[in-house]
Amino acid sequence: METRTQESSLKQPENNDAAADALEATENLETGSAHHDSQDIDGQQHNDEENKPRLLSKPREDTVAIQHPEDGHVYHVPFDDLTHFQTPPARAGQSKFSHRIGNILRSDSIGGILLIIAAIAAVTVANTPLQDWYYGVRDSHFVLPLGFTTIDMSIGHWASDGLLAVFFFVVGLELKTEFVSGGLRNFKHAIPPMAAAI
Repeated sequence: METRTQESSLKQPENNDAAADALEATENLETGSAHHDSQDIDGQQHNDEENKPRLLSKPREDTVAIQHPEDGHVYHVPFDDLTHFQTPPARAGQSKFSHRIGNILRSDSIGGILLIIAAIAAVTVANTPLQDWYYGVRDSHFVLPLGFTTIDMSIGHWASDGLLAVFFFVVGLELKTEFVSGGLRNFKHAIPPMAAAI
């Protein structure tokens, strides 16, 4: 009797180990199937996201830096994926016209387009019967009181001395961004704009 008790007590740990092994194997199977399911889900998500652009956190030679209009972060998008980089959809309650105007104002070319329109308008008005009115507006003075002093300059001087300084400052910042993390980082891509500037 004692021998059987000892044998059963000796076999009990083996049974416990076997039960633990069986339980662990079952958990592994469940975990494996769950992992497989998650892989399938990830694969499905990956297939769904194949049409979206690849957004990289670090610049490469074949990428261009783009600031996202919604979150403000700068993403490095490969040149091949630029066609997939779409503007954000219209928000709820936003009209089509305001959404279209917002997309135009967010584009990179809007600044140059506005400058060209303003230059053409100024040259046209200066060579028409409206030139007296144009020169009158240009030569009218605008006074800026600063407490300890005042700045009194004509509109033309404000434009040439003030706005042009801001313009070239912004252009310098844009050039720095392009040379550091944009399309001009590659010397081959920078040659045409440099030649045009010279």
